[in-house]
Amino acid sequence: MKRWVWLVPLAAWALALGCENNSDVDSGDSGTPSEAEMNAAGFGLSPSGVHLGSNETVAAFTVQNGEPPYQWSLTDTNSGSLVVASPFTPEVRYKRASVTTDGANAVSVRDNRGWTASALVVQDQE
Repeated sequence: MKRWVWLVPLAAWALALGCENNSDVDSGDSGTPSEAEMNAAGFGLSPSGVHLGSNETVAAFTVQNGEPPYQWSLTDTNSGSLVVASPFTPEVRYKRASVTTDGANAVSVRDNRGWTASALVVQDQE
């Protein structure tokens, strides 16, 4: 009986050694990249934020180190809209809905790898 007392922790330790975290093994996750991976690849939107004054209506954004096609979205389509030439071009233009519209809006992009980035548009009223 005394032999089993020390064999149980030894067996647990041996199992733990065989269950190391290996990135080559499919863990069953969604394949979503980490923020560190995207940062290391230099993926993002440029600029990361824009301030539109009361007389400014348009801002341009460019994907850095992305893989087309791109899917673009806005958090508030009442405040502005996006002008996209093609899902295969990394540029988009944000167009303010009205110079009387103030607040914040986020422009987001998702590339072919599923990587996402966002930029903030802050727009002032007079």
